[in-house]
Amino acid sequence: MTAKNTPSLLGLKAKLFLLVFIGFSLLLAVMYWRIGVIANQVAEKTISQTLVQSEVSLRAKLTSRYQNIAETAKNFSRDGRLLPLVYESDSITLQDLSLEFSKTLDFDSLLFTNSEGVILARTDRPAAIGRMLAGKSALFDDALSGVQAQGITVSQGKLLQIVAVPILDNYVTDVVRGTVAIAYELSPKIADEIHALTQSAIGFYYFTRDKNRKINGVKSTYNTHEALIEKLDEYFIQHPKVWENILNADQTIEHLSILLGEEEYLSVVKPLAKSGGGNLGFAIALRSKTELMAPYLAIQQQLLLVGLICLVIALLLAAFIASRISKPIIALVGVSEKIQQGEYPDTSSYKISGDEVGILQRAIYQMGKHLKDKAELESYLADLSTSLDDDSLIAEANGLDINLSFDELGAAASTEMDKTTQPPAVHTAEMTQVDDTYELKNIHDTIDDVTVINTNLDDEDDTVVGEMVVSSQVLKVNQPLPGSNGASEIPANRLPRGTVINNRYIISSHLGSGAMADVYLANDTDLQELIAIKLISASRMQAIGMSSFKEEVRLARKITHRNILRTFDFGQYGKSFYITMEFVHGFSLESLINQRGKVDIHIGIIMAKQIALAVGAAHEQGIIHRDLKPGNMMINKQGIIKIMDFGLAKVLDRGVVTEEKVSGTPRFMAPEQFTGKALDKRTDIYAIGVILYVLFSGRTPFQANDFNSWAKAHMQDEAPLLHTIIANMPEDLERIISKTLQKNPEDRYQNIQTLLADLDTLTL
Repeated sequence: MTAKNTPSLLGLKAKLFLLVFIGFSLLLAVMYWRIGVIANQVAEKTISQTLVQSEVSLRAKLTSRYQNIAETAKNFSRDGRLLPLVYESDSITLQDLSLEFSKTLDFDSLLFTNSEGVILARTDRPAAIGRMLAGKSALFDDALSGVQAQGITVSQGKLLQIVAVPILDNYVTDVVRGTVAIAYELSPKIADEIHALTQSAIGFYYFTRDKNRKINGVKSTYNTHEALIEKLDEYFIQHPKVWENILNADQTIEHLSILLGEEEYLSVVKPLAKSGGGNLGFAIALRSKTELMAPYLAIQQQLLLVGLICLVIALLLAAFIASRISKPIIALVGVSEKIQQGEYPDTSSYKISGDEVGILQRAIYQMGKHLKDKAELESYLADLSTSLDDDSLIAEANGLDINLSFDELGAAASTEMDKTTQPPAVHTAEMTQVDDTYELKNIHDTIDDVTVINTNLDDEDDTVVGEMVVSSQVLKVNQPLPGSNGASEIPANRLPRGTVINNRYIISSHLGSGAMADVYLANDTDLQELIAIKLISASRMQAIGMSSFKEEVRLARKITHRNILRTFDFGQYGKSFYITMEFVHGFSLESLINQRGKVDIHIGIIMAKQIALAVGAAHEQGIIHRDLKPGNMMINKQGIIKIMDFGLAKVLDRGVVTEEKVSGTPRFMAPEQFTGKALDKRTDIYAIGVILYVLFSGRTPFQANDFNSWAKAHMQDEAPLLHTIIANMPEDLERIISKTLQKNPEDRYQNIQTLLADLDTLTL
């Protein structure tokens, strides 16, 4: 009892639609996210580059300004007019001169001290004149010691660059008579120049102090972006840790992120240190990340809008495509359900697409067709088994013990027997030349079905067909046929029931005997299954040759196909040799045809396909059978045909087999087999043609009584047209069989695949 299939909550069409919707939505989301990531990366990279450039530019500007200031200060220290005034501490004159210099050179501050560090003149803060700087300013302490010094100072709310140089005595050059210091403000001009180069907002800040001279905050002196002054002042008030970190920094701070309202800025901060250490302020370069990302954000928004529009269009297309895709699949579901229920609908009316769905359609339709063929063949065999006297007829057809029941009957794979009723066993003859005649030795039945080897025929006589002499080459039998007196001897050395071979195989019964071997049904105790054993005595093995025997095993094992009888193992038992093979419950096609005559056309086509598939499997391995005939084909109760007996099979060498021996069963041999010419895959195709002719007509296409007559018939005579024998013979089927029976191999099917393709196109 099978469970009923329950439909899914979502049908195939809905699933396809949903798949497209989810897939497109995910794609849109990923693209939206990816653009955001790229925008962020580009913005950060651009800002980083501009900020680095800003910091480099600022450093260069400060360095250049220091050099210019120092050069000016040195000029003052060497001015002969100023040294006496400094030496004599003439503060009034120095102050007047300083003011004149300041007007000319635009100093922000000019300052003179004497050798003790007392201020003699100062342009920006005259009130500081007379104050002592020695010991209070590292800048002036360095200058008073004879060393040039520079740094940052804060005066009246301004950040100044200041350079102090010593004023040396004219005669005793290592004696410091005083100092001169010049200062310039970090002016908006410098910030504007850097901003023009980098597009960064540049600002200057100094640290503020309370009444106790303790630093308590920062204050802006200038910013190229005026709107940022108030925002940054508020930011530093709210985030004191930021300016405290700057106060204690001894190098440039990079990648400082500052959030001003809803706008994010990335910045680089350069501390401004006084002479002797300690930061008095800092310069900051900022770039708006939000501003740089704005174009990308706009793209994101446009993408989202366009994506939503595309999503709507995609959903409409998805609905259409889902319908188109699901329609044939839904049809396949219907076909599959019918096949499952044992119905086999005609699929020829279904439209097959050219894509992967079409491949699936063809596969399912082909599967249904094969299942239908199998069911019909099984039904045919079931009817056949009830109408025949199974035990006696099938045993007779296979040369078996008639005391065995139908279920015990089987076939041994790859035997060298021709399991037919006329004659019932394989036949091997050896032809040798005697006084211009050829005689057959080791005959085991009528000449009709003899397997011929070593003909060594020549074409020196008067009548030649192809390369085969037929009129004067008379076959002579020089010994009586076994069993001609109506009795058949049972060999004395036949293995009794229960015999154990090599501690593994237990003999159950004798299945049949041929010219070279006995076949037994046995139980494989290792695998616990029935097998067939082909047993050959040492004397017989010597006749056929160990190499030939092993070659049969090797070639049979090389082919793996459901329509090829499997060969398992090779071994020696006493002085005999054996092959173990698959055991088949069934009977040969030869027995079937002999007892029932021709088969139904539809059943015959089903059989023909299986035969072609099996031979095709052998050809794919580069092997030709060379002895295809109904007697070498077993069919089981499930309707599966299995080809056996690879005793004459050969491996193709560059596509052909060249051998001096003429081998095969004359009724099914191709013309080229009688002449000793090179053989190839088309030789087996000819044999298939003869087999099909027999299947549909119940008789071989040619009739003969001796080897030469068979040779002449196959090489010269035209087979009677099947429609003259069978009233309802399909024209296409007759055309296929006629093509396989062409005398010239070039006119036949060139491979099994094209034959199979034509068989598949047959419709009844």
